[in-house]
Amino acid sequence: MQQYIEDYKITDLANCRTINQLIALHEKNGGYFFSEDSKRFFKSRIGSDVYGGCVFVTSEQCKGLYGRTYPRLYTVRYMDSTGNTHTVGDFQGFETRQQAHTFAKRLGQWIATQR
Repeated sequence: MQQYIEDYKITDLANCRTINQLIALHEKNGGYFFSEDSKRFFKSRIGSDVYGGCVFVTSEQCKGLYGRTYPRLYTVRYMDSTGNTHTVGDFQGFETRQQAHTFAKRLGQWIATQR
């Protein structure tokens, strides 16, 4: 699982219990990832579950040229202790909510055992 956390040490990751705590950490450090404008532009939804203190799931539904709407896909992300968000694997790398949350939960459990 370490390969999904890039160059971060476990101690460099956020350690929050709720998505609202992650959002507050992000905004406190000047981030806009969770802003209404960003969510509207990407048609993003933010999952309410936090795994391992820093892992969460988003979904995005892209709209193409000429009004074509693509399926909603899911992305697993984590937050570092400075409030920056990072994508785990590929952007929109999961076709279903269940797949994304299952992976996010496994990654969060691994992080929790490493703390």
